[in-house]
Amino acid sequence: MDFRDKFKQLDLGIGTSLSRRPIFKYLDKETGKTIALKRIILRHELLQALPLTGSSNSRQEQPIDVGIPANTIRQISLYRILDHPNIASLEYLGNDPGDHFVRLGFEYVGVDLRKFQKDNAIRSRHPKLIKSLMYQLLSGIAYYHSVNASHGNINPTNVLISNYGDDNNDDEQVNLLITNLDLCVQPSYQAPEILLESNRLSTAVDMFSAGCIFGEMLIGKPVFDTENELGSIFKLLGTPTKQTMRGVIDLDEKLKKYQKHSPKDLSETFIGVEPAGIDLLSKLLCLNPKERIMASEALKHRYFYGIEAKKRVPTPAAAAAAEVGNSSVGPFAAEVGSSSAGPSAAMDSLAAGTSAVVGSPAASASVLVESWIDMVSAALDSSEN
Repeated sequence: MDFRDKFKQLDLGIGTSLSRRPIFKYLDKETGKTIALKRIILRHELLQALPLTGSSNSRQEQPIDVGIPANTIRQISLYRILDHPNIASLEYLGNDPGDHFVRLGFEYVGVDLRKFQKDNAIRSRHPKLIKSLMYQLLSGIAYYHSVNASHGNINPTNVLISNYGDDNNDDEQVNLLITNLDLCVQPSYQAPEILLESNRLSTAVDMFSAGCIFGEMLIGKPVFDTENELGSIFKLLGTPTKQTMRGVIDLDEKLKKYQKHSPKDLSETFIGVEPAGIDLLSKLLCLNPKERIMASEALKHRYFYGIEAKKRVPTPAAAAAAEVGNSSVGPFAAEVGSSSAGPSAAMDSLAAGTSAVVGSPAASASVLVESWIDMVSAALDSSEN
């Protein structure tokens, strides 16, 4: 079915709080669901022509002469099998008529976290609500990590909040969804190892970003400066040394321009926060990624005592995802091993089967996408049987 026949555009583009590009919302005429459209570039040349913080919606009308980038296949393969109540689901996948992009339609509900905080200044600071939202955020991140993937761009514009209207006063019923719509990297939510250009990145980058969001919810404003990210990180957490960052990055040259600071007592910055919350925050904002708390561990932290997990029975696709190795939705793969049998083998077979398609310069992108979608479906069907 043609995209225009299936969907009705709802607005002219709802820019997220800090994004430089609009996000277009559409109504699925069949299901009644609202989706937000994201497009992934197919051509290597187009991708390389864009600035790192630029928009993926930039169009250049040039003929296609390369196949589908392997990273695109990896991203969408994982999007299709992710199934968690705190991760926005992929509702639509199709090729762009101009052969430049793959169209992805993601579940879209409520507003992003930044707008929620702005419009609900008092309620958004309620300790019980913060605790519930953080539990949901970490649950979604833990699911990403369980399938050997990282999100890589956790920030307030990629976190959606819903079910918070005047008719719902129960903070634990407010819902949180992690999405991946905003491609603009926000450095003030990035881990120090990224800002220091380490080549040893892991899923721990998501945990530091979660700590930034946690801190922002606690004090009602961003924790770190947008103009001097590393400087503000060091001012609060202390300037790292060879010992504190051992095995992560060589700091000799990188720290010369930064003033040396001792770590501050977080309870003096985050005034009134319960000790358990301060302890969790310190573990999330740990400078050394190897010592940073893991998502699965964070969910068991005493800060969350009394919070009931929102459970969903995993679908076969989600069960298959739990065994997929070496996949990455974000820019960083988890530092974990891959399994060699079962659903993982099916995905390995998919990767091998698409190798000819990926490198094919002759076929149009639309044909390649359609062929690839068929392969993904076949691989997932195989993994479920």
